[in-house]
Amino acid sequence: MSTYKEMTYNSKSLIKRWLHRRRFNEVVKILNLKTSDLLLDYGCGDGYLLKLCSKSISSQNLYGFEPANNMYEEAIQNVGKGIKIVQDCKELNRKFTKNSMLGNM
Repeated sequence: MSTYKEMTYNSKSLIKRWLHRRRFNEVVKILNLKTSDLLLDYGCGDGYLLKLCSKSISSQNLYGFEPANNMYEEAIQNVGKGIKIVQDCKELNRKFTKNSMLGNM
């Protein structure tokens, strides 16, 4: 079974890989993150966007919600230290300044 990254941003297909990487990079630009922002990636998949965002702001300010068990497990393995990935919305009891629902773009 292929992982999310093998089907998207690390695909063997040059076009597919380029398109997915471009869409993620565009979202990072659109988010225009500030150091004080708290970001929620709702439906974070394997956490790739959060990993990209951790280059701009502290990983302590990055949160991902992923309800699908297989994607949640991939995210836990892929994201860096400090990025919080949850499956239960009750764990997100804070006000976020930015959010992303990349899958819905």
